[in-house]
Amino acid sequence: MTYSQPMGEQSALLTLKLDTAEPIELGDFVGAFTSLANEFERYVSDTYPGTKADPRMYVREVRSGCVEADMITGLVAAAGAVVTHMDQILILEDFVRRWGSRMTALITNKIPDGELNTTAQLNDYYKATEAIASDPIASHKLTAAVFEKRVKA
Repeated sequence: MTYSQPMGEQSALLTLKLDTAEPIELGDFVGAFTSLANEFERYVSDTYPGTKADPRMYVREVRSGCVEADMITGLVAAAGAVVTHMDQILILEDFVRRWGSRMTALITNKIPDGELNTTAQLNDYYKATEAIASDPIASHKLTAAVFEKRVKA
């Protein structure tokens, strides 16, 4: 499937940007993106019963010191119904906030009870940070973007 096919079906996506001064080991690079997709699937399954995510990662830009990849979420409600535009926005915004608060909790070692309580969750967050962990000026930024389709009259 090409990038334009799912983009035509989905109006919202997540973008993960890794900025580094040092080269990224390929396994760590892949882990940063697959862990995000794993956690998104888990989040949708746990938070929105009857909704399924089929995330696909597309590397959009690679340049010296920076990699950007888009995640097309593949959100589908029960019985194959399409998740509405507004629901996609709310789901992505909530996920980005949750991702950020969990990253902060791990960095500060202040993990609230009931958060990150499975080995799979901890492993995914570990893999999400491996690409930037050994680089003192590296950063990891997750954003949500929404696209509106304009129709000319």
